Amino acid sequence: MIRDGEACSLGGLMSYTTLNYSKGDEIDVKIDRPGLGMDEGIAHLDDNTMVVVVGAGDRVGETVHAVITGRLQTSLGDSFMASLKP
Repeated sequence: MIRDGEACSLGGLMSYTTLNYSKGDEIDVKIDRPGLGMDEGIAHLDDNTMVVVVGAGDRVGETVHAVITGRLQTSLGDSFMASLKP
């Protein structure tokens, strides 16, 4: 993709549009489905960024309060790790 005469990657564009959250930020997300790991739930932010919430595997369909614990950047975009906040 060309932007202002410069080439940029799709991954770069995706990271530009990803909501900015940092470690320790608190978020409310709806758990869409169980994750691959034991007791993990998968949620998505408004921009479709995936959030893996540890402790929310049995909370599918519920909105939970979680704390961001990490961020993973890949060629497909960003995803966040979070822990369920009691």
